[in-house]
Amino acid sequence: MFRILIVDDEKIVLNGIKLLIEKRMQLPFVPDIAIASSAATALELLSVFQPDLILSDIRMPVIDGFAFIEQVKKRDIICDFAILTSHADFNYAKRAITLHVEDFILKPVETAELQQVLLNCHAKKEQRRKAEEKEGFSLLRNLLLYDLPIEQLISEEELFRSIFPYKYFTVLLLQTDSPDPDFTEIIEKELSFHYQKCHTFYFYQNRQYITVCNHDHFFIDTAPLKQIFRHILLNQSFRYSISISSNSWKELHNLYMNAQLRIFYQKIYPENQEMADISFITYWDCIKIFAETDELKLSQQMQQYIDKLLSQFTPSPRLFDEIYESFLSNCNFYLENLNAPLLQKTYSEQQLDTPEKLRGAILQNILSYRQFIQDSQKRGSEPDAVSTLISYIDHHYTEDISLENLADSVEMHPNYVCSLFKKQFGYSYLTYLHQKRIEHAKKLLVQTEFHTLDEIATLVGYNSSNQLLRIFKKYEHMTPGEYRKLQE
Repeated sequence: MFRILIVDDEKIVLNGIKLLIEKRMQLPFVPDIAIASSAATALELLSVFQPDLILSDIRMPVIDGFAFIEQVKKRDIICDFAILTSHADFNYAKRAITLHVEDFILKPVETAELQQVLLNCHAKKEQRRKAEEKEGFSLLRNLLLYDLPIEQLISEEELFRSIFPYKYFTVLLLQTDSPDPDFTEIIEKELSFHYQKCHTFYFYQNRQYITVCNHDHFFIDTAPLKQIFRHILLNQSFRYSISISSNSWKELHNLYMNAQLRIFYQKIYPENQEMADISFITYWDCIKIFAETDELKLSQQMQQYIDKLLSQFTPSPRLFDEIYESFLSNCNFYLENLNAPLLQKTYSEQQLDTPEKLRGAILQNILSYRQFIQDSQKRGSEPDAVSTLISYIDHHYTEDISLENLADSVEMHPNYVCSLFKKQFGYSYLTYLHQKRIEHAKKLLVQTEFHTLDEIATLVGYNSSNQLLRIFKKYEHMTPGEYRKLQE
């Protein structure tokens, strides 16, 4: 739908242009047209009708066309403008250029000329839509792969909902020995027959195809998927897993980790389904224990974890070994995703013949690992890494910076970059990046030369004016137009 608002105090002209667009033009889109016989009426209409293009007469009583356009711009409404006039006046053209008006149409309006204006403005809307889609998929990728602070992404919810409109989310992983990134479109198309909306991308680091599936119903019949993947991959070996479903996009990283775990246990326990089940069920218990910093609580939680498992299975040295292996596997899966050093075995297999020895072995592993990390950090250069990150953002904030770009600048894992920033400043790298961009945007807003929101968004590193508007309102609690007016 392409929305057009026509503003002209001559009703014959007003209705004539509306009829011309609806009945006599062959357009590749459906126009939704609203009309107003005065600028005041048009301004009221803007509260319920968001146009993509405004066609406005210049000479109107009370509020002329130029004053009307200025008022619309102060409201931060993102649309294009074209002027309708009976006078080919150079001063009009000069003023129109100052206000960044798309075109200047002389009356009586010629069909071909007006049609070209509509086509040009529709093409610009499509460019903006693609920029927002790119922004949304970049957000989607980061949400999936990395444990980002959700509070930093609240302003993006509307954008995300526009990409995936259905209630439930599921993450599906497909892993092969000989991946081909060109298969992403085929996989996405095939999965769309089972889930209403899908987006698939290839994650080179894990050699995985990752699909976010969006659907109306909680349960989906996944039985045909194995045969579909065999057909797509031409019988080469593969593994796939499907996460649980959730009705919150904020759970995407957890869904990804859920699917990752299923793949992980398929690999390390191919012949021991019981062991795979134990590991999968207790993953978050293990991570909670591993992350506990108080040694007394750590020991208590470890005892509760072992007691819980021994209440379900018959105690034996073999079970103790399996619990130990499972705990290490879960923690190492977690650490591997952080690109951190892994836990190592610190006992001989014959030693674990009682629950007490099992608990002691795991605690020894955790405490030894912590000491190793502390020693490494003393030898390392975290302050230098933080300085490098700040410098990188300061010099590249006008570009489309990804989390991977930042991580590459200090040769660290993206998740570690997030935690390092949080540890140093108390907020995420996203907050610093947005504040840097908004700081520059505020300077552009008050410059003598008038910049449109589209221009400012591009100059400070955002993909679209809509993104700039959302982020500006979040951090400044006002729109760019309201800020500009305060500085006048």
